[in-house]
Amino acid sequence: MPGLLNLGVAFGFLLVRSACLEVKVIGAFANSVNLPVLRWGTALTLSCCEDTYDLSKAQLQAYQLFLELLHEKKGGIRVGGNLYRLQITFIDDAGDEENVRDITRHLVEDQGIELLLGPYSSRLTEAAAEIANRTGAVLVAAGASRDEIFSENPRVFGILPSREHLLSSAFKALANASNFEIPPTSRDARAPINVAYFTENRRVTSSCHFTPTLAARNNMNYVRPDSDNRRRWRHFELSSDANTTAIHSMFDWMAKLQVDFVVGCTFNDMCEKVMKELRNNTFTPKALLLANCVTTPQFIESLKADARYVMSSSPWMENVPFSGDFSGLTAAEFSSLYKKRYSASSVPYQAASAWAASVALLAAIEQANSTDPAHVAAQLHDLELHSLFGPIQFDENGQNTAEYVLVQVPATTGTAATLVAPYSDNKIIYPFIPWQDRECYYGEGDTEGLFGLNLSTGECKRCFPGKVSRRSASLEHST
Repeated sequence: MPGLLNLGVAFGFLLVRSACLEVKVIGAFANSVNLPVLRWGTALTLSCCEDTYDLSKAQLQAYQLFLELLHEKKGGIRVGGNLYRLQITFIDDAGDEENVRDITRHLVEDQGIELLLGPYSSRLTEAAAEIANRTGAVLVAAGASRDEIFSENPRVFGILPSREHLLSSAFKALANASNFEIPPTSRDARAPINVAYFTENRRVTSSCHFTPTLAARNNMNYVRPDSDNRRRWRHFELSSDANTTAIHSMFDWMAKLQVDFVVGCTFNDMCEKVMKELRNNTFTPKALLLANCVTTPQFIESLKADARYVMSSSPWMENVPFSGDFSGLTAAEFSSLYKKRYSASSVPYQAASAWAASVALLAAIEQANSTDPAHVAAQLHDLELHSLFGPIQFDENGQNTAEYVLVQVPATTGTAATLVAPYSDNKIIYPFIPWQDRECYYGEGDTEGLFGLNLSTGECKRCFPGKVSRRSASLEHST
C-alpha cells in the first residue's frame, strides 16, 4: 500500500469566543483506493509569538514526520481488518487555557474525534485533559509532566516521566565518585555532601522540590536557607525580576552554609543572570545543575565558555541509544531526518516526545483492534513499547516510567551539553572548575597559554615572563 496515499494540508478557521482560530488538518487526502478515514486531533499553539509557539511548532513538525512515515511504511492504520488513512486536526490555541478547553470540546463533541494528542506545556495540557476525561475521550500528552494532570484524569497518559524523577539520575550519579573525571586542581574531590536548591517564582517549578528527598536517599545533607536560625525559608527563591544584588546575596548565603551541590529550577533569562553573577562571585559549588535551560541553544550561545561544566536533566537527547519498534529509526537517525527536513541545528526533546506520543497511540489502537477510547485507554495502561524516545510504559497514574538523563556542557567552547548518565560511559567533570582556575583549561586539544597549573599545589598561576604553559586534551598540564 505504500505510495498510494498522498499527504496534504487543509486549512480553515474556528470561531471561539469571538476569536478566529486557525485550523490545520494534516493527513492522507487523496488515494487510488477508497479508504476510510481515522481522525485524531489536538489543540496546539500555531500562532507566533506566544511563549508556547516554538516548542509547539517542534511537536507539529514531529507529528507531520510521523504521518508521512506511517503512510509510507504501513499505508495507514489497520483496525478490525480494515486499513484507515489517518488525518490529524490541529487547532490554534493561541497559548490560552480557555481556548484549549473550547477546542477540545469542539473536537470531541462537534467533530466526533475521541483520540487526542496534547498541546505543549503542562498548563495547556491540564485544560485539555479535564475536557478529554469528562467527555470520555483518550489523550496521549507529549509535552506535560505535572503529576496531577494524570492522577486526576485516568484516560490521560503522558510520555514525559513524572517530575519526581527529573533529578534522580543526577543525584545517583553524583553520589558515586567512580562517575567523576577529576581535573588536577587543589579542590576537594569528594562527592557532594551539602545540597541546596533555588527556584524562580514566576512559574510552577515543583521538580526541584524533590531535592530534600533525593538528598536523603543518596546520603547527602539538604541545607535550608534557615539553617542559621534567622530565616524561615524551605529553599532559596528568586523573583523573576531579581537583580544582581539578590542573586549575589543568595550565593553569599550558600557559601556560608558550605553548599557543595546547587540545583536550580529556572528558565532561560534567569539562568543567564545566575551564571553571570556566579562568574563574579567568590562562591563556586562543586556541582551546578540547572533544570530547564542548559539544553537550549540560547544557553550555549549566550554564555559561551562560561557555560562549561554546568549540568542538567532532560527526558531525551539526540544520542541516547534507543530505537523504535514502529519506525526502526534510532534517536540519532530521527534527529538527522528532522534536521534535514526542517533545516534545524538541533532537535528539542519535545519533538521526540511528540513522535513517541503518536507511536504510543498508534500501538494502543492496533493492539486493542479498536478505536473505542475505552478499549484504547485499557491498552495504553498495559502498553510496553520501545521507541526512539526510550521505553514507553505507563504507571498507575498514566505517566511514563522512563528515566531522565543527566547531561553536562563539556570543556569544548560552544559545544552543546552531552550525555553523561545513565546511558553513557562519559564521566562527569567534577568538581566544578572555579573561574579563577579556568585560564588553565581554555582551548581545545594541545594548546599553549599564559596560565598553567603548579603541579605541586594544583593552583592555576600566570607563567613566569618568557614562559608558556601547554595544555593537553586529557586535562593534564605542565609549565
